[in-house]
Amino acid sequence: MTTTDYADATAAEMAPFFPPADAGRAMAGARTHAGLTYASIDGYRHLKLDLHVPMDVEKSVAVVVWIHGGAFSMGARDILPAGWPVDGVAKALIGAGIAAATIDYRHSREAGFPAQLHDVKAAIRYLRGFADELRLDANRVGV
Repeated sequence: MTTTDYADATAAEMAPFFPPADAGRAMAGARTHAGLTYASIDGYRHLKLDLHVPMDVEKSVAVVVWIHGGAFSMGARDILPAGWPVDGVAKALIGAGIAAATIDYRHSREAGFPAQLHDVKAAIRYLRGFADELRLDANRVGV
């Protein structure tokens, strides 16, 4: 089944994630994959991540997974704390030759704990599962 087939798929036919698409919007010095669906859970919104991978690397790179603040009850992957520069975390990591992934998770009002932990683990499994395609080192993942 291809990604475009999901519009007409039943829940039983859907994979729990969507494979990565071509990199979209660019950050200086990085290939950016925005809005990758790493989990599609029945009854919940799709959980997504944004991935920024350094350009011009000869080998796979380590990746840091940014888990946004909000005590698991609020916030979003693309909102940094007040006063932080836009894409500041990703730019710092890219400058060091490290990929940056920012992830969504279900808030505690959507699903009780430990759902948030399961979501973080699912994001990491996704990054490891597509590591070759995304030019990541599956053995060097930090949070």
